[in-house]
Amino acid sequence: MNNGQVPAFGATLRKLRLQAGYSQETLAERAGVSARAISDLERGVRANARLETIRMLAQGLGLDQEGFERLLVAHNGTNGIDQHSVILPVAQTSFIGREATLNHIIALFDDENVRLVTLTGTGGVGKTRIAIQVAQAVATRFQDGAVFVNLAPVTAVSDVIPTIASILNIPSQPNLRDIDVLTAALEQKRLLLILDNLEQVIGCATDIGRLLSACPQLMVLATSRVVLKLAAEHVVRIEPMRLPSDHDISSEAMRLFMARASASDSTFEPMFAEDAAIVQKLEGVPLSIELAASRVKYTSRLDLLNQLDAQLPVLVSRVVDLPSRHRSVRDTVSWSYHLLSSEAQRVMRWLSAFPAGCTPETAHQLFGQLAVLDPLEELMDSSLVRQRIGTDGVARYTMLQVILEYAFEQLQLSGEEDRVRSCIHTIWAMPLAKSAEYRIWYPDASEFFRMLDIEAPNLASHMRWLMESEHIEDAMLITRWLTAWSFNAGRQASVRRELECLLGHQAGPHSSPGRVAALTSLGIALFDLGEASASIGVFEQAAEMAEAIGDRIYLADALASQGKPLWQLGYLDAAEQRIREGIIVAEENEEQTLVAICIADLGRIAMEREQWDLARKYCEQSLERHYKSEALWGMARTNMTLAEIALALDEVDEAERRATSALAYFEQINSRPGLPVVYLLLAAIARHRDQNADALSWLTSALQIAQEMGDMRRMADVHLEMARLTASREHYQLAFHWYERCGNTKGMRQAQAGMQRIDTPT
Repeated sequence: MNNGQVPAFGATLRKLRLQAGYSQETLAERAGVSARAISDLERGVRANARLETIRMLAQGLGLDQEGFERLLVAHNGTNGIDQHSVILPVAQTSFIGREATLNHIIALFDDENVRLVTLTGTGGVGKTRIAIQVAQAVATRFQDGAVFVNLAPVTAVSDVIPTIASILNIPSQPNLRDIDVLTAALEQKRLLLILDNLEQVIGCATDIGRLLSACPQLMVLATSRVVLKLAAEHVVRIEPMRLPSDHDISSEAMRLFMARASASDSTFEPMFAEDAAIVQKLEGVPLSIELAASRVKYTSRLDLLNQLDAQLPVLVSRVVDLPSRHRSVRDTVSWSYHLLSSEAQRVMRWLSAFPAGCTPETAHQLFGQLAVLDPLEELMDSSLVRQRIGTDGVARYTMLQVILEYAFEQLQLSGEEDRVRSCIHTIWAMPLAKSAEYRIWYPDASEFFRMLDIEAPNLASHMRWLMESEHIEDAMLITRWLTAWSFNAGRQASVRRELECLLGHQAGPHSSPGRVAALTSLGIALFDLGEASASIGVFEQAAEMAEAIGDRIYLADALASQGKPLWQLGYLDAAEQRIREGIIVAEENEEQTLVAICIADLGRIAMEREQWDLARKYCEQSLERHYKSEALWGMARTNMTLAEIALALDEVDEAERRATSALAYFEQINSRPGLPVVYLLLAAIARHRDQNADALSWLTSALQIAQEMGDMRRMADVHLEMARLTASREHYQLAFHWYERCGNTKGMRQAQAGMQRIDTPT
């Protein structure tokens, strides 16, 4: 330099070296460049440095991304940007996967009509890294190079254009607007401009639009959690990484996890099941995967998997040179949340009460149809809320788990949770549960229950709030109304635990419709689980309480339900009396479905008495009623009883026809509890025809489902049939054990008789 002054780059380099405590020789060794080159640059003898040299110096000095960019700006401020300059950040780690995404974005550069590509997606999904990778692949197409501009530190819209101009070494001019100066400088340039992190200065979009209009050879590749909404914009939404399935360790998410875990821990050994479960729980978000992988060194996979039930406290980086917004997932989500309007923040908080997602219909009810549209659009444009189609074909607004956790934290901190939950209780939870009470009877039961399967986490979340806020009566009613759905899926054991907890809650009512409902459901659960003796007392309590409070509908239910365990335990006269009492009360209240069930139960009692014609008459009357109301579950159960009657009368073809019909109805409503009963029937029919292999196959299937559900009564029945089929003392013993657990004395006698026959052969 002729004036004897050291250029800004040389002075900056010397200052950084001295701050690091390095001599020129030490820095040369760390950076892989010569000490003479460093000396020449610091003294200004050498004014120009290649981009690769600047990168190597930054790495040798241990600079983070922002430090590298400051060094780069100092160099550009001295020397300007030459043609073919490619100024991109230094990658600190390997790039993994995303091949299809990269190819799609690169292909956009082949279209001369594409001038602006915006990579959008949730924080931590990898937008910046993909943008850099794309820029490296296409940089040579641009005569005037490719320049990366990090806008994360910029908080004012008015500073965006000056920041871009500074990186490009374009000085401001008096009496001219910054946008005009930049436009004039780039008007003839064929340049790729990579603008990273635009979301917090999204108001600069109009200036970017002006640049593109005035500079026909300029192309912009932007990253933003919020779309720019410019006419020229081509939006590419960056989704989370592909997740593993069926021992596929080549999925993007698994490859990333294993690579980062290996870098963190040299002793890392892949454990497919646990590693796959971890990345599944992290939903394929690269930042979450990288932060979780860094913890493998310090904890077991199973412990890490359990810790990830609450992801925000766990997903924190120990790496000091990451941008602040990427040092924890909480910071990443918080960055996006605080860019939202206050109304969008409120909607996001309220939606967190639906962990499985919220349907548009429910959102409109909560917020008002028009009031919610703009906030939802803002949340979706900000990549915080997604719209997904469930297996029931219904759209739902959902959030990634980490975003959901953060939003729920904000809901609790806001003091709004009770208000939100009360609204949800009134407009969603109570109506939905009530509509489920008799849904099992309708032709659309399967579709409705599939919808409830999806809503299950939402219902569980709401039930936790009801318990915590001591709304026990409402919790009891909802549990009762959901009994058909829960039992249809084989959840009797879990419902039993929930009901016992509710009935034992100190804040619960001592006498109320909810308590009657809970007692009735508990009795049904006990009966279905094979504890017939215990269920009788519970039904008796329910009936007495229902009569005391004047609830005739639940009285009919409790009376009719008590008949089942009574006839199963051999108390046929008492069972018939209770069922007939139930019919009288049900008819008073026009509960025709319950009447049809009771008539079929009278058929079971007649069958136990070997009154075959009467049994068939009752069942046909019941079936006619069920056909009229299209009650599929009732049709299935009654056809089973008719099949048993036919088999007892050696009408094997009729028995098979009825059993097959019952199976079709149970499969139509996806009823797990019904399947073992039908399989037992089909096994008996096969054994009747001496098709023992087929019979054993049916029994094996029945036993598997009964064991999965914890259904002791069905397990006992299956073991008894297996014993009869195979003459096995072990199966008789198991049948006796389970019948004893159920209190089924008739079954115990049958099992004992079978063992005696084996022990005393003729």
